[in-house]
Amino acid sequence: MYEIDGTRWYDYVGAARRVGRTTGTMKRWRREGMPMSWRNGVRVVHEEVLLATYRQRLMNDPVHRHRIRAAAQARAAAKR
Repeated sequence: MYEIDGTRWYDYVGAARRVGRTTGTMKRWRREGMPMSWRNGVRVVHEEVLLATYRQRLMNDPVHRHRIRAAAQARAAAKR
């Protein structure tokens, strides 16, 4: 992680650790459109951009959506 002007920037390894994915996944996300910049010869992503991309991909994942739906149904059943 890099602090630049009070904001957090992550390289591939740091970004992967931050969201629990691999560096290969971070590279694929970049190829698929996640904006990244160069800082001192290292490709970095702003923390807000990284987390927004992560949330968007989670919400588009059918397995994750099923887990959310199942948890909501379990909470509703427990209230009865």
